[in-house]
Amino acid sequence: MTEKIRLPESQKIQEACAVLGVSLHPSHLQGTLSALLSGAVAISDRAWVDAMLPNFVDAKNPVQQRAYECLLELFSTTKSLFDSNCFEFKVLLPEDEAPLYERIEAISTWTEGFLATLKILGIDLQKAPTPELQEAFNHLMNVICLEYDPEDEADEEAEKAYAELEDYLRIVVQGVYQARNQFSASGSSQVKEKKLQKGGAQPLRRKN
Repeated sequence: MTEKIRLPESQKIQEACAVLGVSLHPSHLQGTLSALLSGAVAISDRAWVDAMLPNFVDAKNPVQQRAYECLLELFSTTKSLFDSNCFEFKVLLPEDEAPLYERIEAISTWTEGFLATLKILGIDLQKAPTPELQEAFNHLMNVICLEYDPEDEADEEAEKAYAELEDYLRIVVQGVYQARNQFSASGSSQVKEKKLQKGGAQPLRRKN
């Protein structure tokens, strides 16, 4: 029986980001990575992590090294989900015990990272190769704007809607991954290996 792939905990990634000075939310990080992998962009784990770092990582600093390895783990486990035969994709979100508003915020920021990276790859979100994907892209635009008042009590209906939205994100990622060649063939995307040099991203950032 194949062992299930487990993503690192969102809190663990958040702590690693704090150590390394990465200001992005853990869910946003995985959203960007998921877009790269679903678009079949060839990128190594270290190249992806290094592109996120604002400063050099001191190879002699054990705290920074553990944080760096934690982000490498996020890359490797997420990539393994794409490489698995059954494609059991998982969205990196806070634990179920976290307040609902925090989990909804994470879904929103994951979606923002996912769509923004697809656009960087050259995918036109207004010209999807299938009606189903176009509908999905339109829906995800609304997901970015989701809000939930922290003072509202999380009832069973709200929790059910949250679970359905999480499942929907998985389906969309799978749809983009399966249609990656159609994007390229239709000319609506140029899915190639790209240098992650946007925003404050830097190339290799390890200091020996």
